[in-house]
Amino acid sequence: MDGLFISVESFNSLSPSARAEIEALYGLTSGAVMTAAPKRTPGDLHEGPVEIPPALVRALVDRLNPKTMTALRVIAESEDGRFLLSDVIEAVDDAETYMDVKGVWSGLTQRTRNILQDKKADLIWWEGDWLYDEGKDEKADHVGRVAPMTYQSLRKHFGME
Repeated sequence: MDGLFISVESFNSLSPSARAEIEALYGLTSGAVMTAAPKRTPGDLHEGPVEIPPALVRALVDRLNPKTMTALRVIAESEDGRFLLSDVIEAVDDAETYMDVKGVWSGLTQRTRNILQDKKADLIWWEGDWLYDEGKDEKADHVGRVAPMTYQSLRKHFGME
């Protein structure tokens, strides 16, 4: 009888393609062997966005409102997990400025922290400073990103892979 014994931590340390090969070899649903979030040390708490495996993306999106689901879909549709805030604003019904989607980010942050049981976890990492609208001196755009595993997990969830 075949068997595979690997800790969640070791499994998480594998590349996404290696994890997918193991899952396929044993006929597992993507993320089925993931029972815990990747462990992080105190020194890396603020080094970037957390990685969310497919099993936890299902928990993340459970009963989300339409605005938040739209934002996650925009992220999943991006080329590499980097996205423009303006693209989310454009896609979300009745959103015209970054203030109209402020609740999306706070809701995702709270949900992420609850799922991972980590008070400092960030799903979205905002890169650099705000991009300003020339002439108006107003905040116009911002570049956000999610971790590579989270990006792949979102793509799988929305059927893009």
